[in-house]
Amino acid sequence: MSLIKEYYVGKTENLSFTEDNICPCSRPAWIYLENGEKDNIRLLKVQTKAGRFFYLPFFGSYYLPENSRKEEVLLYYDKVASSYEKDMRNHSQIGEYLLKKIRSIGCDFKEILSVGAGTGIELEDIAKNYPQITLLDISDKMLQIAKKKPVFHASKFITADFLDYNFKDKRYDVIVCCLAIHYFSGKDLDGFIKKIYSILNDGGFLLWLISIYRCKTWKNTFC
Repeated sequence: MSLIKEYYVGKTENLSFTEDNICPCSRPAWIYLENGEKDNIRLLKVQTKAGRFFYLPFFGSYYLPENSRKEEVLLYYDKVASSYEKDMRNHSQIGEYLLKKIRSIGCDFKEILSVGAGTGIELEDIAKNYPQITLLDISDKMLQIAKKKPVFHASKFITADFLDYNFKDKRYDVIVCCLAIHYFSGKDLDGFIKKIYSILNDGGFLLWLISIYRCKTWKNTFC
C-alpha cells in the first residue's frame, strides 16, 4: 500500500507511478513515473505520512528525494542494477577518457581504487591496462554485474559505504570517483576528502568525474 497521501505536479492529473515499498526513511526511496510523463515534470512535491518531500528527476523515469540518504540511494541502485548498463550505454566511452587522464599523469601506477564503481561500465578500459583495480560500491547487485565481466577477472571487489569501510593500512596510487561525488555533501564531503587523503600514497592522485568528459585531478603531495 502506498505511503504517498497526495502529490502536486502542476496541471498534471491522474499520475501513474510505481514507488519503493521498503521505505527505510518513512518515505519512498524512489518514484518511477510511467507512460513517459517525466518529460513534463521537473519536480514532484509529495505528501507522505512522514511529511512533505521534494523529488527530483534522476536517470530514466526515476525520481529521488532531494538530499537522498544512503539507504535510499542503495535501494535505487539495487532496483535498477539489471537494466543500468542498457540505460547508460554511452558511459562505456568514459573509460577511454579516464584512461587517457591516468596515462597523462605519466606514472607507473599499481594500485587503483574506484569509489562508486557500480557495474564497472566506466572502468573497463582502465581494467584492460590495470587489471588489479579495486571496485567499491554500496550496491552488491551492481558489483555482481561487474564480477561477471571477464575484463575484471583479476580485480578486487568491496561492497561497502566508502565512508564506513576500514581500509586498515591499504594505500592507493590513484582513486577514481566517476559521477559519484555528488552523493557526498556537507559533513559527508568533508569525510570523503579526509578519507581520500588517508588512503592515497604520497604523490598519488584523485580523479573525479563530475560530468561526462569533465574531470578534476588532485595530487597528494604531503606525507
